[in-house]
Amino acid sequence: MALAVLAHHWAGQRGGEVTALVVDHGLRPESSEEASRVHQQLCWLGITAAVLRWTGDKPATGIQAAARDARYRLLREWCGQHAVLHLLTGHHADDQHETIAMRSARRSGVEGLAGMSSVVEWANCRLLRPLLGQRRSDMRAFLAVQRIPWIEDPSNRDDRFERARLRRTASFDVGWPDRARHAAHRRQVHERLVLGALARSSSPHPFGYCTLDLEALHSDAPEIMSGALARVVGWVGGQHYLPGPESTAQLRTRILDLAPGRAATMGGCLLTRRRGTLVVTREPGRLPPVRPFAGPTGVWDGRFWVTLSTPAGNSAVGVGPLGRQGWEWVAPDISRDLVGGVPKAAIWALPALWVHGVVACVPQLSIKCPSIHRFSATFRPHRSLFSSTFAVA
Repeated sequence: MALAVLAHHWAGQRGGEVTALVVDHGLRPESSEEASRVHQQLCWLGITAAVLRWTGDKPATGIQAAARDARYRLLREWCGQHAVLHLLTGHHADDQHETIAMRSARRSGVEGLAGMSSVVEWANCRLLRPLLGQRRSDMRAFLAVQRIPWIEDPSNRDDRFERARLRRTASFDVGWPDRARHAAHRRQVHERLVLGALARSSSPHPFGYCTLDLEALHSDAPEIMSGALARVVGWVGGQHYLPGPESTAQLRTRILDLAPGRAATMGGCLLTRRRGTLVVTREPGRLPPVRPFAGPTGVWDGRFWVTLSTPAGNSAVGVGPLGRQGWEWVAPDISRDLVGGVPKAAIWALPALWVHGVVACVPQLSIKCPSIHRFSATFRPHRSLFSSTFAVA
């Protein structure tokens, strides 16, 4: 609520406007009524607002992680559909302190101990956290002075969740901001070196795969090569979060030991060693099945921004990977110039429109849709391969 009021005032002074997005996770019986109350309060304050609801089945375990992923998915998709570039979240200094404490307990590397970045580049929008320098008590005091009510989420006090337990037992460490800034500086230096290594060694392809020059990459320090591999795996695999430093260090060792033609896997990716290069594609066995597309726009497989317009009620229409079988059907009609040198795994992982169990359209392969359907797909994974480095609030 504090973020919405502050952003509304800031944008209004500059001739802009904001929309407050209220996510109803549907995890408690009263959540829908609470979301409606917040929506009404925002409207009363003159702030345009919308309620986004997480529908469908909810997992029995890992509920907070699943809710976070669903929340960000809803927010990103709304921004993509409404051509909104900047998405602000209300993370504050206490959230940052708790995040660093939890990562420290897990012995995270420098990337984890730097905490949350104040800026994150996503495919659909740019995430901004403008309140990371402010305490939770500052937000409450601001709203109290303004006489603006807010709702406390009871899950913040639920001891089933790690963050809530930490909140109840840990005191605010006054020395953590200096340590966090030091870790953030080290992370920034590390990320700049990783980006430099990628600029020298990587050849990304709009079909959604990447080729790495192993000789160029291997000339860098082991931790830089591991960081570059993490970014490529996250990019090709459409992951929200990059693999950790320990996992990618192990991956680096496996790759250097591979014989040409052999492969390793990580994060939904297949990493195939060739003479002097490493080809990173989506892992064929981890692709989603053909399913009806909720649309009309959205992210498919965490990697492609898809638009689909089709007659209502047509249950025989679905979006899924082209796959080996689909490729065998369409291959005779595809120009060799279009797919020459493209790994089969990358072709099989392309999004296709399926109608009555038959491939009807593959935009990347110039297979046009029937006139009653409109289908497009652009490779736009969650995180950019060359996104900006860690930003400090």
